[in-house]
Amino acid sequence: MDQKNTWIIKICCVIAAFSLWLYIINETNPQKTDKIQVPVYLTGIESIEQQQKLKIIPPAEAYSVTLNVKGSPTDIMLGKDQFRVEADLSQYAFSVGSRSVPVRLVKQPANVNVLNSETLFVSVTFDDLIVKSMPVKLDIAGKVKDGYWAMAQNITPSEVEVSGAAKFINQVTSISAKADFKSTDKDLNMKLPLKALDAAGREIKEVTIHPDTVEFIVPVKKIKTVPVTVDTKGTLNKVYSMKGALLPTPDKIDIAGDEASINAVNALKTEPIDLSGLTPDKVVIAKIIVPQGVSLLNSDGTVKVKASLDNVISKTFQGTIQLKNVNDAYTVALDSSKVSVELSGPQELISNIKNEDFNYTIDAASFTEEKDYTVAVNLKIPDGVSKLSQNPQSVKITVKKKETQPTNTTPTQPSTTPTNTQ
Repeated sequence: MDQKNTWIIKICCVIAAFSLWLYIINETNPQKTDKIQVPVYLTGIESIEQQQKLKIIPPAEAYSVTLNVKGSPTDIMLGKDQFRVEADLSQYAFSVGSRSVPVRLVKQPANVNVLNSETLFVSVTFDDLIVKSMPVKLDIAGKVKDGYWAMAQNITPSEVEVSGAAKFINQVTSISAKADFKSTDKDLNMKLPLKALDAAGREIKEVTIHPDTVEFIVPVKKIKTVPVTVDTKGTLNKVYSMKGALLPTPDKIDIAGDEASINAVNALKTEPIDLSGLTPDKVVIAKIIVPQGVSLLNSDGTVKVKASLDNVISKTFQGTIQLKNVNDAYTVALDSSKVSVELSGPQELISNIKNEDFNYTIDAASFTEEKDYTVAVNLKIPDGVSKLSQNPQSVKITVKKKETQPTNTTPTQPSTTPTNTQ
């Protein structure tokens, strides 16, 4: 006899022994009583929530009852999974607290009797049903790639409905959705699951969130820092002088956009500021002109502009006209040895100018003829100021040859003493 036939004989023996055991059990003890624990299914929950505005607090362990059953051992053993017990909540009125709810047997094995079907109850705890709207709070992990910026985030919906027993709803402090940027340089479009959290960040699973997901959209754009230049129109009031260029605050702005748009922008201009309205203490709010396809970051779209102005004044200065290199053979005379000049300009510049700055020297080396010369007085005017008037514009120089003085000699007187001759 081979090994295969040996295994077949063993299996047949086991089956025969089991059949004989069943026969003996049923024939010698055809009926027995037993206790079976079966789950209880609650029905009518929607009626409780919609009509009585109550919510069931989930039990620590699943609802169940113990059935006292009678039948053959075989029927009891084979029929354990054929029992169904329900508690219909729609048939009763409840209030907050733990309540005993009658249960009924809706299904059982044909050959098994339940001895305590009329005295079965299950304890159900009720609480007020609370429904409220709460904003979705976004919890972001990571950041976008360097050189990029996450633009305004769009969460749809931004508010959700949270419902549940008052005991649990009162613990919920936020509805959270978690997103991870993962160093991305692409636009994000994700569906995020929602969680109800308490003050310590623990999840409250006993409440219902509707909807339980949100759509999260974030455009991710390239960034760049560019200077801001102030554009102007009109003319500055004549009583003021501009000390320097108009400088905005801030003077640089971060911008974001697609790569082509960003690369096309090297600076941002303001809308023109009217110079005629500027005063020393006035701060002008100037709107930034934003090119199409570009967004400003960390900016309200304006800059502050304050002009550095100085009062414009006028003042008259007196200089001395002098001659140099005068030929010794001539006399040279000026019809005026003083020059007066009136200047206008910023007070800061005018106050640093002195009379001595307008001393004027005329080179007389070329005056070698007896006549009148007219020479223009070309004063050098300091930078930043303007000449209002000058007197004289020119001077007359009279050149004359010096007169020759005669030589003084004393004549010899004749002698009166007689000569003595021999």
